[in-house]
Amino acid sequence: MTYRLPLATRRAAQVLRGLSFLAMAVILGLVVWIAVDPALLISHRTAALGLDMGGRSIGGASRLALVAGAWVALGAVLYTLWHMSRLFACYAGDAALTPSAAHALRHIGLGFLAQSAVGVLAHPVETLFLTLGAPAGQRMVSLAVSSADLGFVLAGGMMLIVGLVTSQAVALRAENEGFV
Repeated sequence: MTYRLPLATRRAAQVLRGLSFLAMAVILGLVVWIAVDPALLISHRTAALGLDMGGRSIGGASRLALVAGAWVALGAVLYTLWHMSRLFACYAGDAALTPSAAHALRHIGLGFLAQSAVGVLAHPVETLFLTLGAPAGQRMVSLAVSSADLGFVLAGGMMLIVGLVTSQAVALRAENEGFV
């Protein structure tokens, strides 16, 4: 007996795959925008970190490092979205218990873990580069761990485990079909 995913599930997966492609396009646009206008990134990050630049400008090397860091962070998001689109394609194609779906689930987990790591590392690196040109006594490095970072760790671990369990289910299914 073969089990098929309900039509509503397959359609929802198609919609979510489309939305993941839309999100990737937006992220790629943001990558280009940051490259063209790094001042936007700098003003956003200084405001988000609560830094008062006091009219200081950021040096070229610091600006380049901040742009590269933003690209790494956005790269982790793109990686996750790409594998989500692969998983949604599996579900839309009625291939939930396949090695491809299990692989996508594991890589979504890795993407979430990467996003968490980037989030934790970005805060001290950004504060360092944004205050590097400040007078002595006003430079700083700060570390922050947010509940979102913890959420990404838990979601990433969960997706890794679900992916591993799905891989085991695929293997058991193949073994059972071999007996019939």
